[in-house]
Amino acid sequence: MTSRRTFQAAGAASVACRTAWVALTALTVACRLETLETLASDEPPPPSLAAAPLIPAEDPTAQPTVGWESIVRQHLAFLAGPLPAGRRPGTDGALLSQRLAIATFSEAGLTPDGVDRTWSQPVPIEVASHHRVKMATALDLETEGGQSQITLDTGIYVRRDGESAPYQAELKVAVVPDALLAPEAVLPVDLVAGKLAIARLVEPEDGDANHTLREAQRIFGLMRGHGASACLLALPIGSARPIIVEHWTAPEVRLRVVGSAGAEASFAFHGFIDAAVLDVLEAAAQAHANVSVTIESQTRSLGDANVLGRIPGSEDPGHVVVVLAHWDAGGLTPPLPKGGAAIQNGSGIAALFAMAEVSGRWFALGRRPARSIVFAATAAGSLGHLGAPKILELPGMEPQHIVAVLNLEDLDWRGEVLEAIDGDRSSLGHRLLELDGRVRLAMSDVALGHTSFLQVGLPALTLRRPLAPDPLGPPDEWGSLETLARDAELAFRLAWELADRAAAPQLIVAPPPP
Repeated sequence: MTSRRTFQAAGAASVACRTAWVALTALTVACRLETLETLASDEPPPPSLAAAPLIPAEDPTAQPTVGWESIVRQHLAFLAGPLPAGRRPGTDGALLSQRLAIATFSEAGLTPDGVDRTWSQPVPIEVASHHRVKMATALDLETEGGQSQITLDTGIYVRRDGESAPYQAELKVAVVPDALLAPEAVLPVDLVAGKLAIARLVEPEDGDANHTLREAQRIFGLMRGHGASACLLALPIGSARPIIVEHWTAPEVRLRVVGSAGAEASFAFHGFIDAAVLDVLEAAAQAHANVSVTIESQTRSLGDANVLGRIPGSEDPGHVVVVLAHWDAGGLTPPLPKGGAAIQNGSGIAALFAMAEVSGRWFALGRRPARSIVFAATAAGSLGHLGAPKILELPGMEPQHIVAVLNLEDLDWRGEVLEAIDGDRSSLGHRLLELDGRVRLAMSDVALGHTSFLQVGLPALTLRRPLAPDPLGPPDEWGSLETLARDAELAFRLAWELADRAAAPQLIVAPPPP
């Protein structure tokens, strides 16, 4: 029977190995390293911490135990420290975070589960800025006594569905009357096909910016469905205007397929224009004049990756339970030299690392799940969760092989309630409630790491603890991480139960509306 002392010695050796690895990695990114011994104390966990048995044993005194809080604290202290610098995508901190994931999974004894059974799966991201837009048209101007060339290069805010190559085209303009934009209206088939469709965006009476944005998306979809080459809407004058301008002038992030130039864009471009630009385009449409459109883009690529490790199943290894959390934070914002991003999503990835570490110890001590468990530290979570759906492209990770997906995200240990986002969409949420009645089933109006799996018909949810309103201080002000440790242990229990249970979780299909 494995003794507690043996288990503790193995844990100490793991810390020493990780320390040596981090020192080596830091040299590759030209960073100064403070060793991980400063992050993990050799003192035993406090008496208040409930320790979880590793494996069933007839002699309770021989059960090795896990100090969940000390494990998550060790990981979180490094992830939120100065070396990863906020773990921004495409930075040295991103590279360090990925290598930390590889080291953690490797030391835990997991099997590589990325491309060609390596640890990694590339998630190639292209970031494009589309600010240099020029439109030109020739119009007869009465005041000029003849035809005049009009050039427009301001007041135009466009996106190109991720395309980045230079764009130049001569387009006819189609003005869509307000009456034809109503949901019940029927748009003539040939009105906008192959043309630049322009329209005036009518703001809802309540002035709500979100309603305005939803109406804009509806119109874009309408024009796209009727074959328009491009679509521009007049900028509203209400509260939605600054939100739209900010969004449409921000860099556009796109996930590219390796070895491909990307799928053809459904629109050449779409977006918003000021009133002065609208007036000129309406005049061009009335005069049946072409409009020359030129768009130049600045692009850069981010070479980040998902990191995946597997605990192989003993009875049905071809079916897997996926546990994931994104390692990055902050999107395209500058790095944080002093460190940060402990909650978004340092908390989730620290919990994932702890689960992988304890799972590896179980496996080493002879405990085998019936199905496989795959731990995935995903890239580009702060860029719209672009890394998570890439997992479905790996051989053996297609939807038919996945039993369930658990995503860990923004687990603020100061929050009072642990939410299971979309927990009511499958039997996963109800099982969580049986394990811990304090969990609250909830919904989210934004996509999370589990969303792409749910969309292809897989039982999936996100565990999230809503953020506390006050800012988080440095590590010495974090206080107890027992809540985060409890969340990690709960996810661990659910993942292993899902891997062992004969019956797979099921989606819950909502009844049709009356």
